Amino acid sequence: MSAIPPIVKSRHRRQERYQKSFSQRLSRIAFVILIIFSLVVSAVIVSGSILFAGISINLPSLETLPLTLEPENNQLPHPTRLLDRSGEHLIAILESSGARRREYLPLQSDLDSSLSLLYFLAIFI
Repeated sequence: MSAIPPIVKSRHRRQERYQKSFSQRLSRIAFVILIIFSLVVSAVIVSGSILFAGISINLPSLETLPLTLEPENNQLPHPTRLLDRSGEHLIAILESSGARRREYLPLQSDLDSSLSLLYFLAIFI
């Protein structure tokens, strides 16, 4: 009586088929999730690069940046000027009354070296 009855054999086959189909379904679900995740990541990368390109398109070039920041040729912090329609006659200058004229103070070389030493110590200590 060591023979396995046919009903038990059919039950084992049915369980094996169910386990195989479950693992196949699980692998398909994992594959679909992987595809969706990769599509989301690629969409984020593409939209991030488009956003970066849109933001950085109007920035000045690296060659002209030092010229615009020089104290003599400072082009960036000007007050707002209102002109007429022709653009020739100045109507008003909008400037904060509390703001004083900007003065640029050059750093002394010994002060500059001591500041760089302090900066170096602050980083590595």
